[in-house]
Amino acid sequence: MKTRNRTGILSMATLASAVLMSSVADARELNYALGAPPGTPAHEALEFYADKVVELSGGDLTVKVFPLSLLSFAEMSSGIRDGIADMGLILTPYHAGEFPPINLLAESSMLLTLEEELEAGKEGVAFGAALSEFMMFHCPECIDRFEQQNQVYLGHAAGTAYGLMCDEPVMSLEDVGGKRVRVGAGNFARWSEAMGATPVTMSANEMREAISQGIVDCIALSSPEIQNFGLVGLVTDLTMAVPGGVFPFASFQTNEDVWRSLSNEERALLLRGAAEGNAAISWTYVGAAEKSFELVREEGARFHEADESLVKATSDFIAADMETLAKQYEERYGLEDAKAMLDAFRPILSDWAARVAQVDSQEELANLYWEHIFSKVDPASHGL
Repeated sequence: MKTRNRTGILSMATLASAVLMSSVADARELNYALGAPPGTPAHEALEFYADKVVELSGGDLTVKVFPLSLLSFAEMSSGIRDGIADMGLILTPYHAGEFPPINLLAESSMLLTLEEELEAGKEGVAFGAALSEFMMFHCPECIDRFEQQNQVYLGHAAGTAYGLMCDEPVMSLEDVGGKRVRVGAGNFARWSEAMGATPVTMSANEMREAISQGIVDCIALSSPEIQNFGLVGLVTDLTMAVPGGVFPFASFQTNEDVWRSLSNEERALLLRGAAEGNAAISWTYVGAAEKSFELVREEGARFHEADESLVKATSDFIAADMETLAKQYEERYGLEDAKAMLDAFRPILSDWAARVAQVDSQEELANLYWEHIFSKVDPASHGL
């Protein structure tokens, strides 16, 4: 009897162990590639997102974030397409030929300066949400472009407004003239040319070396990136009133094969997670902006106001650039409906500018993302 009881006890222990091992084995881990370094606002927000996925799934689905190790920004789109990463944050302007309609909309971000209801500092909060809504429900061509790269779209976020960060004072139109300005997207390049400067297009990962070696005089960038990319001490003079606009991120691009391998329930929780994650990225940048300003002030950086000549030239540029933008994308990429797309996007942007004026927390922003966007996406059909 003792032997049989011991055998029974051992059998029950073995069964419990097997069940536990089976549960661990059934848990699915997705790897997420981030081209930014550890400790940046994007990385901080993505770790929050990873924790949220665990919470939502009860641990059955997890996400491991790889900052600046699995894929660079330049490698991101093809890396997700080819399955090197399950998910990642794509800067679509780095892949001009792959995503023309998405980049058309992204390059319209200077329209934010015309939104009178928009509170300073919340430019990216409004723009990321507006892009997410427009692409999900009003731009099938945008979704098709992602599908062509074997990717499933799960929304946008955006950083704070762009300013000029230079190695000497730049306050007037005359000051900008002749400067070499690092840019990361076409709208900032066109602005630079209109101001008499020379745009230099390069990856964010190359900025530090470029300004330290005098390859560029200024960098058009959002303030949190000063710390993110090691620019403290190299940029000594900041003029944040120009050029304006933001740089949006396709934050949770997912390999289509991976997406299709998930259950409806898992896809649904990733949609809920995308609402939380996109909100986290945009809101984290808001807080990081002021911290970066404090840091460069401590290092002796000077802040300048743009004079009337530069402000007016920038306003005139924005007014004319929407026509230029549409024409360029029609001629270069064959987007016959470029102007109509921009016209349709504008009221959605205005709606979000009004909505985020009342937002005081990341949680409130996530709820808006969920209410107006991700709760309306069908996990049984999206990306399938």
